[in-house]
Amino acid sequence: MPLNAQRSQLSSPDARPRPAATNPWVTLAIIGITLLGAVLRFYHLGHESLWLDEMFSWTLSHQVSLLRSIARGALTETNPPGYLALLIYVQRCLGDSEVALRLPSALAGVAAIPALFALGRRMYSSWMGLAAALLLAVSQAPIYFSQEARTYALALLATLFTFLVWYPLFASPSGQVTAPRRWMAGYIAAATVLLYLHYYGLLIVLGQALGALWLHRSRGEARRRVLMTYGVVGILYSPWLLVSIYQYVRLHNVDWIQKPQPGFVLEYLGFAFNDSTALGWMAALAVVALGVHLVVRRRHGVEASLVREDASILAWLLFPLAAAYLVSIAGRPLLVTRYLVIVLPALYLVVARVLALLPGPRLARSLAVAVLAGAILVDLTGRLGYYTTPQKAELREAAAYVMKHDIAHTESLVITYPWPDFVYNYYFERAGSALRADVAVHIDLDLARVDAALEQRQPERIWFIHTDQPVPEELTDHLQQQWRLVSQQEYSRAGVWLYERK
Repeated sequence: MPLNAQRSQLSSPDARPRPAATNPWVTLAIIGITLLGAVLRFYHLGHESLWLDEMFSWTLSHQVSLLRSIARGALTETNPPGYLALLIYVQRCLGDSEVALRLPSALAGVAAIPALFALGRRMYSSWMGLAAALLLAVSQAPIYFSQEARTYALALLATLFTFLVWYPLFASPSGQVTAPRRWMAGYIAAATVLLYLHYYGLLIVLGQALGALWLHRSRGEARRRVLMTYGVVGILYSPWLLVSIYQYVRLHNVDWIQKPQPGFVLEYLGFAFNDSTALGWMAALAVVALGVHLVVRRRHGVEASLVREDASILAWLLFPLAAAYLVSIAGRPLLVTRYLVIVLPALYLVVARVLALLPGPRLARSLAVAVLAGAILVDLTGRLGYYTTPQKAELREAAAYVMKHDIAHTESLVITYPWPDFVYNYYFERAGSALRADVAVHIDLDLARVDAALEQRQPERIWFIHTDQPVPEELTDHLQQQWRLVSQQEYSRAGVWLYERK
């Protein structure tokens, strides 16, 4: 290619510079962004109490064998067994403290930052990788789920690994499946891990399979390699297929997932940027702008080198969201905002891509990214008070209050609402207390169980611990027929009430 033509390409916003060696300033930048993300994810890692979903992770993986954990999870969870299997070995090595249980998520959240940089660099440029990685590092949603003992941060990382391999394997600019066979093995491994971490991984892998088949629809040998790759992935996932069908069928008992509303998409975009409506609209405009940019270039027959890349990140963002939305409208609802954490990197790439397309010098675009990231970080620590305001129910504080004030009153009954008893017993057991949640009252308000426990135990006092939801008047009126409220201690989304006989 003539030198002038090369310079013309590099000056275009669609240029894809391929430096022979990594720029040391780029290396320093991604190290700095990763360290910033690590600080934001490890700071106060064990400060918050575990909440209900984290407690399910703990109880299903606590002091049990791998097979027993998988069996229990198949009957009580709505997720594949990959995360629980990991958590079993984490507890064996590190214990079951809040920090230990959340450590895999924190490590995965930190690792996702350089992984997104690597993907952005591979698909576009180092600048794109840095911009997207910075948005991932400072936004609330990725930070929150990196501090939660659930599967979401690991599923996000596994999704990034699948795209890191899928792109050179199936979406290379040459249009041929030319990557070495070890790339195929790497993709099969990453896709299988993702499928065993979260069911929304099915949407990611399905979307990637459809994309690969479309890109190679007219190339017989390439298409056969695509089919072979996904055939192996399907075989590796087949042992869990019947269980996944069973878990989906029994979702009719899950009443907390509602039918999605028309404004869900905008709600999700805001969720990706600190639950900010203004930033959500900004993200929506970025998605529309990139879509229009892609359509215009295709309509005018412009075969830009980045058309596949733009289409890929838009499909990554929109396909899982649209598929889950349509299934939830037509059948059982399964669309939950946090399940879509795995498409957050695609949204950050879209925003970075639109900023890269803006006219002007690269310094101005870099400044725009820095200002946006700074505003997100200030909003995180300021308006949201992420590190100063409790983000979860203060269950640990409520349990500690009961243990502190029950020393001289051994004849006590502990009634909890509405979470299962093991949620509260986690903190009683860790503190070495003999107290346990004696009666766990659930949403159905089985008051007969309360009366039976009171009749059997004949306690002098009742400790009533509530978390996360308002206490129904029916329950309080029932208790106050024979018991007098002595004191109340309220916490964030939790509280302790002490009752004595009238």
